[in-house]
Amino acid sequence: MATYLGLSRRAYKDGMELPQIVWVPSIGPSRIMFYTGDKFPAWKNNVFVGSAHYGEIRGARHLERVVLNNKFEDIRCEMLFQDLH
Repeated sequence: MATYLGLSRRAYKDGMELPQIVWVPSIGPSRIMFYTGDKFPAWKNNVFVGSAHYGEIRGARHLERVVLNNKFEDIRCEMLFQDLH
């Protein structure tokens, strides 16, 4: 049995595929973009996720880049524009 937010209940049902990426605490995603363009080669096939909030801090929004490998598995995440507040 998987744990879900520290509670002892299932976060999925049998037959469901588990998510590739999970944010704990939740980021409240607002936009998700999969970049396939050629202008920024280092970003090709990366995912950009905007959030309405970050953790428990009200009004703390952010943009995160998720770097994927050639199997579309996440390698690392990087927060963007943190200095802009």
